Amino acid sequence: MNSTIDFKYAIKEKVVPYISIGPRIDFLISYSDDFKGLDAMNELNKISLGLTIGAGIRYEMLKFQLGLKGEYFLNFNRFADWPASTGNLGGSISDRTMMVNLTIGIPMNKDEKCLRKLN
Repeated sequence: MNSTIDFKYAIKEKVVPYISIGPRIDFLISYSDDFKGLDAMNELNKISLGLTIGAGIRYEMLKFQLGLKGEYFLNFNRFADWPASTGNLGGSISDRTMMVNLTIGIPMNKDEKCLRKLN
């Protein structure tokens, strides 16, 4: 689950660049057999907390919007972190995730006068 706040600044009437930031929380629902040993050692984190940071640009047309957005998911904790012990060197598992999205939107808060103005 995540939620972001967009900070927008229109550079032209129809072109709107923005940056976004917000919290995120992920729940581990399932995992492969490779991680069963970590779960048995109680070293597998099933909840991941982090931050979503992004930037994008949106082109607003009369009936819809097109956009491109890039996001980076910063995690505050690791998926697994286990100490060294006899026969075990220890280790940790973390991730770095980036995502690029092509967006299509339908504006729902524009009144008829505003839509005519865009023509």
